[in-house]
Amino acid sequence: MYTVRTRRSSSPEVRAAVTPRHQADRPVGEWNHFEISVVGKTVKVVLNGVTVIPGATIPDLPDRGRLALQHHGSRNARGEWTGPPSLVQFRNIRIKELPAGRSASRPVPTVRALLITGGHDHDAAFYSLFDDLDHLPVDTAANAFKDDLRGKYDVLIMYDFTREMDEAHRKNLRDYVEGGGGVVVLHHALLDHQTWTWWSEQVVGGRYRLRREDGHPSSSVKNDQVLSVTPAVGHPVVEGIGPFQIQDETYRNLYHSPNIHPLLTTDHPASDATLAWIGPCPTARVVAIQLGHGRTAFGNPSYRNLVHNAVRWAAEKPH
Repeated sequence: MYTVRTRRSSSPEVRAAVTPRHQADRPVGEWNHFEISVVGKTVKVVLNGVTVIPGATIPDLPDRGRLALQHHGSRNARGEWTGPPSLVQFRNIRIKELPAGRSASRPVPTVRALLITGGHDHDAAFYSLFDDLDHLPVDTAANAFKDDLRGKYDVLIMYDFTREMDEAHRKNLRDYVEGGGGVVVLHHALLDHQTWTWWSEQVVGGRYRLRREDGHPSSSVKNDQVLSVTPAVGHPVVEGIGPFQIQDETYRNLYHSPNIHPLLTTDHPASDATLAWIGPCPTARVVAIQLGHGRTAFGNPSYRNLVHNAVRWAAEKPH
C-alpha cells in the first residue's frame, strides 16, 4: 500500500483509496491484528478491529503471485538486528479463499443495527466506533420503542440513559429480546430502566445503582482513570484482544447477576473487577461493556475491536 501511495504513476484517486482512514496501531511491543481481504483488484484492510482501508481498487494488482511477509533490516557484524523495522515479528497467519461474489469493500454479512442514544451527553467521536457499518440509524428509546422492532434489526446498540418507559414501550423492547434480537449495552446505558428488574437482571445482567439497594451502596464513578484490562475467557467478543491499557471512566459497586459470563477484568481499585460480560438472557445474545466514556476510549484500538466484535456477535441469532 505504501508503494502504491507514493509512486508517481498512481492516480490521485488510487492514492486516496490506499491511504488509511484511521491510525489504529497498538503501542510498540504489542501485537497488531490485521484482516486483509482481496477480491479481484480491491483490497480491504481492518487493523485491530478498525476499518482503515474500506475498499481500495488497485488497477495493476496481479491476479496471481506470492504471498510474502515484508521485513526490513539486517544483522550487523556482532550478529545483532539493526533498526526498529528489523524487530517486526509475525504469528497466527491464516489464509482463507473467499467465496465467489464477495465484496472486499463492504462488510459481509450486513448487520442491521439501531443505535439508541439520549439522556446523557457524549463526545461525537463515539460514532467513529461504527465506521464499518453500512448504515446506522440513531434514535431515542422514547421514539424507537413506540413500534414493534422484531425483524427490523439484528442488534440494538444502547448508549442512552433512559430512566423509565411506559408499558407499551416496554412490551416492544421485551418482544424484540424474546424474539431473539441482539443487544449491546455500552457504558452509561447500564443506568437504563432502574426499576425494571427484568431488563437489568435477566437481560443485561448488570445495573448502575443510583441509590442504595438492599444494603448495597449506590454505585460510584471516577473519571480519567488508567486501567489495565485482561480478557477473562476465550470468546468471539474478545477475539484478537490481548491485555491492554485504557484511559476511561470507572464504575464501582454495580449490581451484577450471578449468571453473567465475564469477558474482561481489571484490578483497578476504583472499578469493579468485571468490565464486560455476556448477559444471562436465554433468548438473545446480549453483551454489556462498562467501558466507553469519552474520546480516549473511543480511539483505543482494543476498545474499538471489542465493540466491533460485540456488535457482530450479538447480531447473530442464538442457536
